[in-house]
Amino acid sequence: MVVLLSVPLDDFTCGHYTKIQQENYNTLQDRRDKMEMHTFNAYGKTFADEFGTMSRAMETANKELLCQNPLSKDGAWFQVGTSNEWNWQEGNFFD
Repeated sequence: MVVLLSVPLDDFTCGHYTKIQQENYNTLQDRRDKMEMHTFNAYGKTFADEFGTMSRAMETANKELLCQNPLSKDGAWFQVGTSNEWNWQEGNFFD
């Protein structure tokens, strides 16, 4: 179980917190360091999301790049190789 602490992070370096609190902080830092950047490109704009899952990033990219663009058309996200970059391709891919 990870406990979120509502204290300034620099206090940890001063040694004012217990060993368990320090371990929880280190666990949070490790998770943050392992997060991946997800990049989505559509209609000449780019959306990048570092925090969250791929599905959450794609959902947000849909809202930011497609739903707010009156010129957007039906299509699908296609991954660029094995990267975490996705490009929007217009077309009917669902029939």
